[in-house]
Amino acid sequence: MLGRNGAGKSTLMSVLAGLKESRDGQRTKHPGCRIGYFDQHGIDRLEPQASPLVHLQRLLPDQRQQSLRDHLSKFGFRGETVNAPVSRFSNGEKAKLLFCLLVLDRPNLLLLDEPTNHLDLDMRLGLELALQDFPGAVVAVSHDRHLMRTVCDELLLVGEGTLRAFEGDIDDYARGLESAGAMAEAPSAEPKRRHAAGPPSPTGMARSNKAARARAARERARRRPFVARLERVEKILGELNEKRACLDDLLADPRTYNQPGAPPGGSALEDTIFDRARTAQRIEQLESEWLELQEMLDTMVEER
Repeated sequence: MLGRNGAGKSTLMSVLAGLKESRDGQRTKHPGCRIGYFDQHGIDRLEPQASPLVHLQRLLPDQRQQSLRDHLSKFGFRGETVNAPVSRFSNGEKAKLLFCLLVLDRPNLLLLDEPTNHLDLDMRLGLELALQDFPGAVVAVSHDRHLMRTVCDELLLVGEGTLRAFEGDIDDYARGLESAGAMAEAPSAEPKRRHAAGPPSPTGMARSNKAARARAARERARRRPFVARLERVEKILGELNEKRACLDDLLADPRTYNQPGAPPGGSALEDTIFDRARTAQRIEQLESEWLELQEMLDTMVEER
């Protein structure tokens, strides 16, 4: 679902989830429909002092603890984190716990309101792959264009109290926002004079089109360095992830530790371990930079 901030996307999602009453119309839910609702503010409703295991036990009090631990492990909650209070978690880990709780009821309809806001690069990729394989239906509100391109096959536009199909792709929608932003910057007195005098003249239309093109050109110029850096970071991340995978394979191979004539923990092995740690650290730094760049670009879109 597309639409400007404040257009009512999140409100509509809450109505679809059955958490809010609509002012008009009806919500009819099929008896076999099981809804999984991810709210962008859901992490604030997790109990800070409760652990992931406690959250699950409250939802499934009759379930064996080992079964709950197995479910948590699928989402990366293992060891001490299973019993750690949620207050110690990052926003990304809290979002991951929300997804862990969301799938307990095996939903066949997912309502996702800004699901990638707090996720790092690996978690975003994992979510995209999971949604691509999900056999049910997905309704999503997101500023993450990559997610929308890879997961969604239909775009709906929310605005002025209506919901309608959007003919075009996400890039068409972005270009429409650019044009609308350019027209909104035109002086208010000039359109009033034109309205009083009749339809706009060809010269006036040319000026408007020229202003729109100039506005779009300025926006592209402002975004260009961020886009270029984002593409560069993605390229480097791809190379580093491949390198880390090769190093992991090397360190997982018993032959690495049983070289004939080599002392245990020799310099070659130490260099490999150090290289792997340094690569992982660089990946973490670049993932943080990627998220910051993506947030900057998303903010530029919202400001139009």
